[in-house]
Amino acid sequence: LDRSRSDYIDEAGLPALTAFIESAPTPQQRNAIYLDKVKTILAERGTLAVLGEQLGSQYFRLFNAKTLLVSQLPGPACAGRMGAYGANPLGPALAGLSQATHTITLVLFGFGIVLWRRWRQPLAVFAAGYLAYQLALYLGLHVMERYLFQMLPLMCGFAGSLLARFGGSADGSATLSITPPRIACGFVLASILVGLAWLGPVLDGQCG
Repeated sequence: LDRSRSDYIDEAGLPALTAFIESAPTPQQRNAIYLDKVKTILAERGTLAVLGEQLGSQYFRLFNAKTLLVSQLPGPACAGRMGAYGANPLGPALAGLSQATHTITLVLFGFGIVLWRRWRQPLAVFAAGYLAYQLALYLGLHVMERYLFQMLPLMCGFAGSLLARFGGSADGSATLSITPPRIACGFVLASILVGLAWLGPVLDGQCG
């Protein structure tokens, strides 16, 4: 399991993959060995305990405000900065812009999906099912922040619906249902997403 709530810090993925490949000569044998290991872990720790550990880290990693771009910029390795790009005076501003854009997208998505009213449309049902599938999938898999990328088109669609509504779109009132209970739920969901984006390093006591 990943020990950090941010990616590129004490990564468990590559060592686990290396150990998996070296465990046996054939894929079938490797799968059998690791299926037994998974069963052993679940038996020793309990399924609910393992799920609790996953919930405590996976979604912090997925929604982290330290996007892949920020991870590539120079900075302390203990904060998950890899320094793939050279030092530049604009680096801090670029990192701040990336994090701000990420946060605003999460907030707009949180409100947009809660206020959405056209849930009988096939595309809306597909979008909700796809997002739910992705979240369920990442509860059990090794997660990096960049894995959010494949969810972003749909997330931006809901976020854009909110912008269109307050931008004077003629179809906005038919798309969103703006009521006090929904607004309250939107605040809750947006707050959770922002917390997942920013609180991981705080909970880990991360440097930088």
